[in-house]
Amino acid sequence: MVKTIAFCTFLSWFLFYGISCCGQSAASEFLTLKRHVEKAPSDVQEVKAIANYLLGPTNTDREKVWVLYAWIQQNISYDHQAYNNGNRRINKNNGDILKRKKAICFGYASLFKEMCEVAGVPCIRVSGYSKGTLTSAPEKEEPDHAWNVVNVDNEWFPIDITWATVEKDYFLTPPEVFILNHLPADPMWQLLNCPINYEQFRLPPNQISTLVDTSSICFDYRDSIEQHQALPKPDRILKASRNAYRFYPSIENRGELGHSLVDYAGRISNRIERLDQEKDLEEVLQLQQRMIEVLKEAVLLVNFYNWQRELFVEVLLNQSVVLYNQTTALQDRSAIEKKLAKAMSLLMMAGEQIENLEPGPYKEQVLQQHQTFFKAVKGEIR
Repeated sequence: MVKTIAFCTFLSWFLFYGISCCGQSAASEFLTLKRHVEKAPSDVQEVKAIANYLLGPTNTDREKVWVLYAWIQQNISYDHQAYNNGNRRINKNNGDILKRKKAICFGYASLFKEMCEVAGVPCIRVSGYSKGTLTSAPEKEEPDHAWNVVNVDNEWFPIDITWATVEKDYFLTPPEVFILNHLPADPMWQLLNCPINYEQFRLPPNQISTLVDTSSICFDYRDSIEQHQALPKPDRILKASRNAYRFYPSIENRGELGHSLVDYAGRISNRIERLDQEKDLEEVLQLQQRMIEVLKEAVLLVNFYNWQRELFVEVLLNQSVVLYNQTTALQDRSAIEKKLAKAMSLLMMAGEQIENLEPGPYKEQVLQQHQTFFKAVKGEIR
């Protein structure tokens, strides 16, 4: 499945030197835990093992989050090689990050999220737009950075370990401060009841501050987060892409939504494959129809890769076959004609997609199948 990964803008500490944006370091609050973190073994390459060590003396969620944050900050270096190579992630998983001790923003956020899962602390990886300095404008038309939000004492806070340094601390930063140089792709993760928009994010920090919680579009972000987290994971991913595109309808976000829709359709396809095609026929029909609706939306947003178009063709043909076969058990002519008309509509749609397939054996085979079945359905329609 194709998935767009947020690029990562690296912020050197000197870009913020002299700008008081995020308060004093939290290290002074946890002096005893600081010594514990400094004594942590450096050769551990399993997330659960290092997380459990760090969590040993902690008692509160705030302490748990801090030891994880502090250890990553002190032990994981920014991967300049990956950044200079177009932000291509060298690490394949969080184990690789622990082994190499290097990561870009997506890796920092992913490692922290998994550690928080070990700690039992709700944590989300967030993608969004960033500013190299508080006074600069966003650099890209697509999300270019990743960070986290964590729930501590039933309150959500943003946290950015990639940008954390000795000089500047991004530990549980107040949302109204964090928004000055971090804009989540999904406005829900601004953690503001009245979020700002992309154009407002381009303004200087003093103007942004006056806009916080005074936007014309307001909602209870806590309720939104609760509803979002209650969704199945595939639905959460798709909803996030929809929100990002609705929030800022750039060409890049349009493409991200298109590919997210295809990924979602692929997950439905996997679910269909696990069903009994005869026993669970009605569920198969419903799921295939859902796939068709999703792919119809996707093809209007993004240029399909050939394999994505093949997926679309296959579900259109499969659905039309099922509808056609169902007519054999029907006596009512109007019901038969209705199913045949639906099958024909799907076949016509499939024909349009087949025309755009890349030349090759698959296209020749599916075109022949389509023509044969098209004639059969047409011959039954009065």
